[in-house]
Amino acid sequence: MLALLMALAPVAPAPTVTATPPPVVAPAVDLGSLKTGPYRADAIALAEATMPEKPFKDMIAAMMDRGLREGLGEDASALEKASPGILAEMRGAVKSSMSTLFARAYHDTLERYARLYSQSFTPAETAELAKFYRTPTGQKLIAAKYSSLAVGDIPLDRDTTTQDVSQVNKKAVGSIMDHLDGNDMIELTKFGALPSFRKLKSLMPIVNRMEAEMANEPNPEADEAVANAVGSVMKRRGLAD
Repeated sequence: MLALLMALAPVAPAPTVTATPPPVVAPAVDLGSLKTGPYRADAIALAEATMPEKPFKDMIAAMMDRGLREGLGEDASALEKASPGILAEMRGAVKSSMSTLFARAYHDTLERYARLYSQSFTPAETAELAKFYRTPTGQKLIAAKYSSLAVGDIPLDRDTTTQDVSQVNKKAVGSIMDHLDGNDMIELTKFGALPSFRKLKSLMPIVNRMEAEMANEPNPEADEAVANAVGSVMKRRGLAD
């Protein structure tokens, strides 16, 4: 979640400045316009720099695994006792059946961010932002972000709210700071003083809303894939009705 990266500036050492920087007003963005439409090549490059494919897919897989466990509820222990190894087999079957959908989800998310960046930044600004996230410090932040996000805190029994997204991001900030050394803090402080970063930070409320909206969008294809994968495992083990 890119909102997590935006949340880092307030906890970094404040840059030394001789004057208060001018306030940055977040660009006006219509969330509906982010679902479809064109985007610039520099904007998709920034999205790719901040959201590597493998950790993104691993995060989605972890959420699917949690959804499977919570969906089975008390039946999970009984199933495992009756047929040892069935839960691991179910997880594998679900992950396999969802591989194409994971890839689609990744590219759809990239494109939505690219539309947001296209509407909010100039090509020069996206280049400046992407340059930082490709540095050792930027890469360390991104790696720490995905390892620190508590997917268990994202609600599965109700719609995700903007507040939920914000809280998950804020909770992970403390953990991420443990991964940074003194040089990283210096680089982060410099980055936090850039006008492009201040504009990026001003987008945080919009990003939180966008991510909550994405989390709540129905996906009947994914629901069907999970049900079919679980059903096939049950059938192979002779446990289907």
